[in-house]
Amino acid sequence: MRAEALTRKAWVLARRGLWSEATTSLREELLFVARRSENVDDLVRALAVTAMMDQAVGDLPSALRSVREIEEITRDDPSSRWPAIPEAVSGMATTGATESARAFLKGAELPIPREKASLALAYGILEETEERTEQALSHYEEAVDLWEALGNMPYLADALFGVGRCLIVLGEPTEAIDRLEEALKLFKQLDAGPSVTRTEAWLERARASFRT
Repeated sequence: MRAEALTRKAWVLARRGLWSEATTSLREELLFVARRSENVDDLVRALAVTAMMDQAVGDLPSALRSVREIEEITRDDPSSRWPAIPEAVSGMATTGATESARAFLKGAELPIPREKASLALAYGILEETEERTEQALSHYEEAVDLWEALGNMPYLADALFGVGRCLIVLGEPTEAIDRLEEALKLFKQLDAGPSVTRTEAWLERARASFRT
């Protein structure tokens, strides 16, 4: 239970960009407690959160080390990777390691709503990174439907943001603005400062297309 509580605390702080509070000591405590629990799910979640924290502050080597450890401890049961899917794939995609990300997802497919939603979001990230925008849009739209049905606001906001970005690239700024405004509203409700800033920048890009 303590590992779960620490993971949740670190995840919220990372989402809100509160790096002064998401300190090295919290990271170390989280991993220590998760390892001591001897529960694979606890450790997978803890490593996913630390990867997200490291990625957000630009420490991509550390983020990738966490992802590699997740791969190692779930090698015999890749389906147990699902709690780490969005964060792990995002980290690998940021470094251009999309093939590694696809390998990470192999075997993680489960016919359960939350797992399907995680995979849809992850494949959206991968297709967008590889500039297959139409395919990315399809995955993000699926993720929107699935996360909305699950009532998960953070990942719903991520999926809506992905839809908006893809629509801009595909030359559909009006539809993009609608989706980006939905995402922005959720990010503000979540007090997710870094995501608010990024979404506002994409909204400005969409609106600028009407001024040219």
